[in-house]
Order: sequence, then structure tokens, then C-alpha cells
Amino acid sequence: SCINFATVLSSSKIQTYILPYLKTYAEDKSWRLRYLVSNKMIDLAKAFGEDITQSKLVPHYCNFLSDPESEVRTAAVSQLNEFAPLLSKEVIASKIIPTFKKLSEDSFVYVRIALAENLLSVCPIIGKSETNESIIPIFLQLLRDDNSEVRLSVFKKLASLNEVIGIDSLSQSILPAISELANDKSWRTRIAVIEMFPLLAKQLVRVSFHQYLGRKNIHRKPNLQRQRL
Repeated sequence: SCINFATVLSSSKIQTYILPYLKTYAEDKSWRLRYLVSNKMIDLAKAFGEDITQSKLVPHYCNFLSDPESEVRTAAVSQLNEFAPLLSKEVIASKIIPTFKKLSEDSFVYVRIALAENLLSVCPIIGKSETNESIIPIFLQLLRDDNSEVRLSVFKKLASLNEVIGIDSLSQSILPAISELANDKSWRTRIAVIEMFPLLAKQLVRVSFHQYLGRKNIHRKPNLQRQRL
């Protein structure tokens, strides 16, 4: 892990001796080098401290989120869950969130999966109003994604959304998508949906939960043993 430069060097020395190298590597023509830097953003942020992170690292991070190379974008988005708590609400709202729309439409599925896994992590930081305005539209778009793993990834993080705004108000959007996932061809996806049932049953309106996820709406294979009898 990176040395905590903030406890060894002054801010001015970090900016004089360290940051020029970081800038060179972060903007290198080789995507592999940019990938290595993007994959170390959390360590760098902890090493440099809050002020330098928000003024100097965030611009590089935002560049990584829109990097031409999909592996760099994926690495950057994957850091969001731990990187966001190191930033202020204002920086997240003004610098990070505006990149989400394009990322949610990324042609590389692993970028969208990474976004689905990390999107809701910013909700407790930015609060209810900003979540409703900026995150919910992206969340709903990911619910409609063609890839079932993207939809499942965002469902797995519903607890973060529930902490901020509750999810009962989104039941009409959430439940049909979960019903579809419950019939997904992948058994791993169906198992993951089952594991989410306790949270959904507790938070969503009982009638809505029963309507979409009750016995009649979840496909079951016929009991072959009983048929033989």
C-alpha cells in the first residue's frame, strides 16, 4: 500500500515532488499504466489526504471514468464504493455523478456491472434529495438493462437505497424486474433473488410483494417424482 505522504511531507512538497509523476502516469498513452493508477485511487487518496484528493485526484478519477479503454473505466468505477466516502458531498454531486449517465449506457457490460454494484454507495453521502434527483433515474435505467447480471448487481445493493429514501415508493419499478430475474435461466441468479426476499418483504408493500413475487408468479419446474407416482 502507499505511504501516508500527508504525515511525512507537507502539502506543498507533495504537489511539487509527487503529483507531477502521478499526472504523467495517469495521462500515459499506455492504457495498462493508466489502469494501474486507476486501480490505486483509494490508496493514493488515503496517502495524500482529503484536500489534495479532492483538488488533485478527483480530476484524474473523472478522466478514468471516461477513459477510452474499457478496462480503465471498469477499474475506476469499481473503486467508487470506497473512494466516495473520502470525498465531500459537493464534489460527488458536481464531479462524479454527472459521469453516471454515460457509464450506464456503456457498450462494455462489465462497466455497467461495476456501476450497478457501486452506484448506490453514494446515496448515504449525498442524501435523500440528491438521490431522488440524480441517482434514481440511473437506478431505474439499470433495472431495464438487457443484461441480467447488471440488473441483479444493482438489486444486491438495495440496502443503501433503502437507508436513504426507502424502497417502497419504487415497488412498481422494482418488483416486475425482480419477478423476471426470479425466472432467469441462471440458477445463480435465481438463488441471489431468493436471498433478497427478506429485505424486499420487509420494506415493500405486502400486497405488491405478493402480487409480483408470490407463488403464482415465480415459475417452478414440475415435480417429476410426483408425476411418476
